Amino acid sequence: MQPHDHVMQPDAFAAALRAVLDEWAAQHPPPRITVAFSGGLDSTVLVAALARLPPVAPVRAAHVDHSLHPRSAEWSAHCGEVAAALGVEYFGARVAVERASGEGLEAAAREARYRALAELLVPGEWLLTAHHADDQLETLLLRLLRGTGIRGLRGIIGFAPFGGGWLGRPLLGFTRDELLAEAEARRLSWLEDPSNVEPRQDRNYLRLNVVPALRARWPRAARNAVRLAVQANDAERLLEAQAEADAAKLAEPWHVPREVLAALEPARQRNLLRHLLRASGLTAPSAAKLEELRNALLDARAESRAHVRWPGGEGRVYREALYLSAALPPASPSGYTARIDRGIAWVGPEGRIWLEREDSGVGLPQAWVEQGLTLKFRAGGERFRPRGRDHRHSLKHLFQEIGVVPWMRDRVPLIYRGDELVAIGDLWFAAEADSAPAAEPRWRVRWSEHPALRAPEPR
Repeated sequence: MQPHDHVMQPDAFAAALRAVLDEWAAQHPPPRITVAFSGGLDSTVLVAALARLPPVAPVRAAHVDHSLHPRSAEWSAHCGEVAAALGVEYFGARVAVERASGEGLEAAAREARYRALAELLVPGEWLLTAHHADDQLETLLLRLLRGTGIRGLRGIIGFAPFGGGWLGRPLLGFTRDELLAEAEARRLSWLEDPSNVEPRQDRNYLRLNVVPALRARWPRAARNAVRLAVQANDAERLLEAQAEADAAKLAEPWHVPREVLAALEPARQRNLLRHLLRASGLTAPSAAKLEELRNALLDARAESRAHVRWPGGEGRVYREALYLSAALPPASPSGYTARIDRGIAWVGPEGRIWLEREDSGVGLPQAWVEQGLTLKFRAGGERFRPRGRDHRHSLKHLFQEIGVVPWMRDRVPLIYRGDELVAIGDLWFAAEADSAPAAEPRWRVRWSEHPALRAPEPR
């Protein structure tokens, strides 16, 4: 919806809000609507309006008590009373906020709140929050000051998937002044959260000191922020579509051959890398690190071993391809050993390792398992004869043969029977296993929860 140019009359407010809801419902009709109800001005206006409008779906108000303020129980009671007076179903929840989460108390409270609200939703249900145009302006200013790109300029998204349903912000087209006028016209009562005037929080600093000056000089600042966010969202969708088309040439998002990236112009190269990092579940690096990553691959030659690190991920170049992954944890200490047996999985920095019954008749004989198997890691100089081969080979030769990346070679689990190497991860087991009686039960080593060992099969 388009932002409004003046404080609206109550009937006009209701009609504009209903137009937003009807537009969403035409595409994603909800079985129920839950409103995140703090009891403040904005969410009180939203709950009251939904109670008064012809129903899109049954409505309930949900209040989350973070237990962070001495009056939080009083606020919960107020929300229940308001909902009852409006004839709206009410649900109250209390959450524990992890104060030592490392992300700040405000962010931790928000995470706990959204997690609790997501658990309430049935498939297709809407969760509505009361973010408005002034919130959008604050969000865009914060992101600009902290550093952002087109994706960040989308600001607060109007309607998007959330849990098993949808998260909607139907008031983004309204200013706080319009919500205040609506509340006063309807004689609504609401709570004032004292944390909203704490200037040490960045958002509150902007709200109290910066935004009023901006609005005094540029009255349409909030509306322009809403328009910019909508346009940035459109631009991001186009960029994402282009990235998906470019990524279609790749077998996996974490593996980027040099020739694929080199075939694109620089802007598309950066766009593709940002897309692949998101698809790989990695935190985006800074612009400088992204450029370092791009150049590391473009400059790669057959023997290149570039390694780019950033908080939340890393990229390595091997055989003229870029491998993206989370940062590897420290490996098990030198000389580490552990017993491997049936029914017990070993879990460590190298992943998860266990034995699984193999019905094909191919694998480690049960007698070997009963004698006892030991997990170790590469020390150097190991030689091994895999099943189906006539000669022993060094582990280095075997790893190079199938393209195991160098940084994973010392992390491949080695399974021993006494001093005899009988399996290399889930890649090979010893040729000597075939000498056991054919009827003897067999076991196979399984290995999971580790970064990729080698390049994926091409498409």
